[in-house]
Amino acid sequence: MKIYSWNMLFRNRELDRAFKFISESDFDIFCLQEVPEDFLKKLQVLLFSIASRIDVERMHGTDAVRMFNVILSRHQISNSGEILFPEYWHLLPLRTRIFVHLMPWRFFSKIRNRGGLYVDVTVGGKSMRVMNLHLILAQPAWRLKEFETAMAERDPSRPTIVCGDFNTIEAPHISILNWIL
Repeated sequence: MKIYSWNMLFRNRELDRAFKFISESDFDIFCLQEVPEDFLKKLQVLLFSIASRIDVERMHGTDAVRMFNVILSRHQISNSGEILFPEYWHLLPLRTRIFVHLMPWRFFSKIRNRGGLYVDVTVGGKSMRVMNLHLILAQPAWRLKEFETAMAERDPSRPTIVCGDFNTIEAPHISILNWIL
């Protein structure tokens, strides 16, 4: 099986190239995170089975900019479901809320309605579950909680493939960002 997992990055300026790459790729499963709503509409015209769920809503004043988790499959999707992640805003330290408030909304904003996506597909006569997650860029304990929430949707009677952006980057600038967030 050929499986791709790709975070589109909500500020992606190369969407035409990304669409060309996806539409011309030889894959069985393609998991995408942070897919803009307009790009999702383009993906829906491709001749693949598709499932989607809001990845996150980024708040800009009273408006919400929606990004999606998407699973494309060359195999028929027999079932799909969503994995709801908890809201953290009320748990965030004051420094985090101030940081988010002071940053330009394109980079950091209040977020809501986060979640993952799963589908069931049959490949070679075997049913399997594919999960697409975009875990929070914050405390490792919160990422673990989200991962465990997703694993509760796992069906032990069949293979499970877990794709996504787990935000486990360990770099000095990310460590500081994790502390702030």
